[in-house]
Amino acid sequence: DREYASGLTADVDSSPEARCVLLSLCAYTLLVSLDLETVTATEDAEAAESLSMALIERVVKMRQECNLAGADVVPVILSAAFLFRAYERLNRTELAWFFLREATTLAHSADFHHEGHYKHDYGTRSSWERCLYWFLFVSERIYALRENRPVTLHATIVPPTSLNVALDERQLSGFTQLVALYKTFDSDVLYNWNLSDKSG
Repeated sequence: DREYASGLTADVDSSPEARCVLLSLCAYTLLVSLDLETVTATEDAEAAESLSMALIERVVKMRQECNLAGADVVPVILSAAFLFRAYERLNRTELAWFFLREATTLAHSADFHHEGHYKHDYGTRSSWERCLYWFLFVSERIYALRENRPVTLHATIVPPTSLNVALDERQLSGFTQLVALYKTFDSDVLYNWNLSDKSG
């Protein structure tokens, strides 16, 4: 959401939460850029990964200044989500899980799992907060299936559609298919899956 991103940029000097979101996004973007055809030289790839790691370390340190119990925990959720994705790309599974778990716990404590949470704003912020919830929901289930992890979030709100999210069906198509797929993995399925994994 451009409006929200602009607000974070404006607050970057005064808000550690805003700085953490923007720097963690940069760290993740650098790692994603390694997949682009333009990054062909080994030195370029190593430089991008090194800079990304430096940004991640800075963000982790700065997050100690963040107010986890503040009125608006969304920036803290976002920085945790970007750190999760960055560590995941670095194959640092334990650290990735730590930040995913933090993001899902904070989302739950902020009532993202209640449909009423999204009534406060019918604009774009409500739209991307709903998408953020389902992104975390899907990510958590991927880890539950792959790494035998517990889940925090459940399918308690309406999935994103063109009626409740400020995106058209074409933009939402792939994401809604992922949501539909991972909604089938409820607590009972995950429990039995993880149980069979342990016994095997």
